[in-house]
Amino acid sequence: MVAQTPWPDSNRFDRTNAVLAGLVWLVSFVTYALTVQPTFSFWDCGEFVATAKILGIPHPPGTPLFILIGRLFSVIPFVEDISHRINYISVITSAFTAMFSYLLGVRLIQYFLNGEKGEFSNRIIAYVGGIAGALFVAFSRTNWGNSVEAEVYGMALALSVMIVWLAVQFHELRGTVKGSKLLLLVIFLATLGIGVHMTVFLVVPIVALFFILNREATPRDYVYMGGRSEERRVGKECRSRGTPD
Repeated sequence: MVAQTPWPDSNRFDRTNAVLAGLVWLVSFVTYALTVQPTFSFWDCGEFVATAKILGIPHPPGTPLFILIGRLFSVIPFVEDISHRINYISVITSAFTAMFSYLLGVRLIQYFLNGEKGEFSNRIIAYVGGIAGALFVAFSRTNWGNSVEAEVYGMALALSVMIVWLAVQFHELRGTVKGSKLLLLVIFLATLGIGVHMTVFLVVPIVALFFILNREATPRDYVYMGGRSEERRVGKECRSRGTPD
């Protein structure tokens, strides 16, 4: 019987990994900033720019969070054209997409290498693989196009990748107080993401697999996934049985 190799220690700060993640963000940001649209482009971009300027309501479902952030960017005079300012929402958030893609790739590669984080060769493989994957994500045709205009997809993808990375972090810290906090943060970001694009919440069923397929998940973890109404129901059952909830 082969013993399962534990995940890499997430409590140990990896300075090299952090620096490389920052470089991925910086390279992506600079590239997007050099290629960002100086005004609004086709399709929904002009609508989003106009509604962000007047705090209006775009086409359903409305994307209220994106509009509020767009309004904030529209009043910051770092460039002359208002459309140019709002386009920078996608520039910044898509750079974070690349950064979290790198972090996620490194963690998955380290796990594939049986968690042998200390070996120099495995660290190089993880770093290079993470950088390659992140840059493929950053400069793929569709993502790059959405990263230089006032569209919701850049921010939506950033939230989605961040949620998956946090779910992996939770898997490493499951059964701890910090793990439970990460779980709540995942649900908060997924719900918040509905205000950007409905597809962000589609990540939740995938994240739920970390609990459904995990024997070490506690009943409270499932309660968090099910909502506050389920928590009240379980609490009543526990009190009626005389057991702690």
